[in-house]
Amino acid sequence: MEMSIERPLVDLYMLSRDPAFVSLKPGSKQPIGNAWQENPISPEFVYHEFKTNGHNVGLVNGELSGIVDVDLDCAEAKQLSSVVLPKGLAAFEHAGNDRGHILYRVCDAGKTQRYQCPETGETLVELRSTGSQTMIPPSIHPIGQKLEFTFLDDTATPLNFDDLQVQVRKIAALSLIARHWKEGMRHNLALGVAGLLLKTDHDEAQSKEIIAAICEVTGDEELHDRLKAIETTFDQPLENVAGFSQIEAMLGSKVAKRIFEWMGSSSASLQAKNRIEPIVLSDLAADEDLTEARVAWHFILGPWQKRSTFLRKDAGTCGTEWFGNLIFLAQSPCSLINFLTRPDQTLGVTTSKQL
Repeated sequence: MEMSIERPLVDLYMLSRDPAFVSLKPGSKQPIGNAWQENPISPEFVYHEFKTNGHNVGLVNGELSGIVDVDLDCAEAKQLSSVVLPKGLAAFEHAGNDRGHILYRVCDAGKTQRYQCPETGETLVELRSTGSQTMIPPSIHPIGQKLEFTFLDDTATPLNFDDLQVQVRKIAALSLIARHWKEGMRHNLALGVAGLLLKTDHDEAQSKEIIAAICEVTGDEELHDRLKAIETTFDQPLENVAGFSQIEAMLGSKVAKRIFEWMGSSSASLQAKNRIEPIVLSDLAADEDLTEARVAWHFILGPWQKRSTFLRKDAGTCGTEWFGNLIFLAQSPCSLINFLTRPDQTLGVTTSKQL
């Protein structure tokens, strides 16, 4: 006689066949008893308790199960998750809710991390790991709605916890931006966000997906203009792109600081990306393919740093002529002073934008 396994139990098996579950009080997220971390139960037993006693089902997160839960606690985080987060082991939600959960297998579970709005204290997204448990399907949510999986894939590749945390932090930063995506400032804010994405190593295609997701969740109908902001930003040299300063001016230092922290950047690091590092002269002479040579003099300027410039020359003249210019300046203090104040007249070159 062929035996059949009920679908909810099959779903639990796809998560774990080992004791990695906890019984929760009926219609609640609260575990039954205080020793649930030390005494996890099997999928069979937790499902039996669900069927016979109406207990909800909890999954022990982190080290014990090898599974972590990305708890998308706001509509912005849920919308952005589809373009930022990798596909996971499972996702679930309940009807009529603009929030959700994505479960991931991880190699080494770290600590639980919660990311909150610096202005209201409201949680935007949480990475739930060791020391926590998550109510999962087929549980009944406290508001009366049944939790349901939207997908399950037990072949999902385990992720590095630190790599996943980077993406969750990014969700938090972008969700915070979306919450400030107000009419009257969206165009300029889109330019600032485009600069931020460029300087944090996002490509143009992904940046457009992110902006499109922000527009959708905020009801911004001028998507074409926001995508144009991405295109114009990515067409500019990195040193000409505003990022930190633009966002800080519009959202304030408190919010901007948290955004850059979560994006893995700081004002200092992004401003540093605006500068072109000095070229080693021996490398300059040896590089026949160099199309634009920039020699930074600002490290010797001291109080004249704001007046510093970069030299630009085509590859065909960047060899002997460059060394002649450098020797000329080194041997003539007066010429050096003239160069620092009027470089275009001293060497006859086109200077780039001042720092």
